[in-house]
Amino acid sequence: AGYEKGKRMNEQTETFKQHYQRLNLIAEELRVQTEPDLDALVGKVDEALASFKFCQARIDAVKKLLDEKMSGLEASQP
Repeated sequence: AGYEKGKRMNEQTETFKQHYQRLNLIAEELRVQTEPDLDALVGKVDEALASFKFCQARIDAVKKLLDEKMSGLEASQP
């Protein structure tokens, strides 16, 4: 069971990495463009927002998990 749990967590981490990399790529594309491409802008913004929301949700979930683990650790201290 530990292997499966670790595997799932690793798959989630990869997905987080992919979304994070996509955010960076979109930001770089927008930063270096010499002429604004308004036709592509809405799609890029939609994609970036979706990736941002995914990353934020993962960060919140990991923070909650770490907070729970730290609370458990503090509760077990003499």
